[in-house]
Amino acid sequence: MLGRNRIRASGFMLVALIVLGVSQAHADFALFDNFDNYAAGLNLNGLGPAGNTWTTPDAAAQGTITIVNQGPGDNAVQFVNYTDNGAHRNFRSLAGAGLAIPNASTAATVFFTFKKGAGSLNFNTIVTDVAAPANLAGDSEVQLNEDYSAGTFFRGRSAGSFLLLTKVPGPDQMARDAARIIPVADATYNVWFAIDNTTDTYKIYMQSNGDSKIASVTQLLKATDGSGIFTFRNSGTALQANDLITFNMGIGGGGFVGPTFIDDIYVDTAAFNLANPVPEPAVLSTLAIGALALLRRRR
Repeated sequence: MLGRNRIRASGFMLVALIVLGVSQAHADFALFDNFDNYAAGLNLNGLGPAGNTWTTPDAAAQGTITIVNQGPGDNAVQFVNYTDNGAHRNFRSLAGAGLAIPNASTAATVFFTFKKGAGSLNFNTIVTDVAAPANLAGDSEVQLNEDYSAGTFFRGRSAGSFLLLTKVPGPDQMARDAARIIPVADATYNVWFAIDNTTDTYKIYMQSNGDSKIASVTQLLKATDGSGIFTFRNSGTALQANDLITFNMGIGGGGFVGPTFIDDIYVDTAAFNLANPVPEPAVLSTLAIGALALLRRRR
């Protein structure tokens, strides 16, 4: 009986360690915003902790950027059509949340989720060194773009250029072009910016259960040459000694049909972290069930 009790105890310890290990993989991420504490229907402008709220400077856009419910206890921010086809930014301070990425940082990660509806779009998600960005262009550093003018492909900013993204490396241009990543309507994309602020460079990773091209976490590369390191927008000629202090997002001009949804923004200021900080609830259950099955076999 004592031996059986020891086996049972060690099995339960295994379950605990597995669950703890998965939790720890996500623990190094700090939540910036998941929009769950805001009531559905509210405009994003002015929401957030006291002294560090989201700012939508363009009054014409404020009523078109709202909190929507996507399931029990799960809200997101939704961007819909604008009447004036202007570029509209929406930003909040990473520094104010204690999540600035200092210039001396060799490894940090910004994570968020992205989903688009049917139709064309011109959308940007940005990490920048500007406290109050005046635009979605020149005040950017790290930048992911989805643009109808390029056939609604994902593009990454590298110095002075937007570059189409592919999953295929190597010298075959036709193969790289065929593997370009096109946003699938209603698919949720997990996005990681892996940032080295000492070299003003970053890498882009994505994963989506709704896009067979990137069903697992995949580094996205430049379709032009298959390389995977992107340069900050304003560092094309020289390094810029600035902390990254603001998260900025929004629609970058005409051609937007939408809607587009952003959710679950997390930051790890100390590592390249490709864990998903918001795993499906089934993940932990599956691991626990597997561990319990192992326990039963051992008995």
